[in-house]
Amino acid sequence: MSGLMNTMEQIGGALGLAALVGAATRPHREVDYGIAFLTSAGVLFLPALSALALHAHQDASGWILSS
Repeated sequence: MSGLMNTMEQIGGALGLAALVGAATRPHREVDYGIAFLTSAGVLFLPALSALALHAHQDASGWILSS
């Protein structure tokens, strides 16, 4: 199972990098790293917002979602 997880992590990283390079490459084959950084910030903003919205805490009975 861990081999499958490691493989999927490698494939996910490669696909993510390919997507960022595709977003950053302009029609004249010039790379604008600012666009790549803004794209990655935008992609990471949604999970961060979800994590804040679903902030979990632990009580005596286990993990529960805060309301």
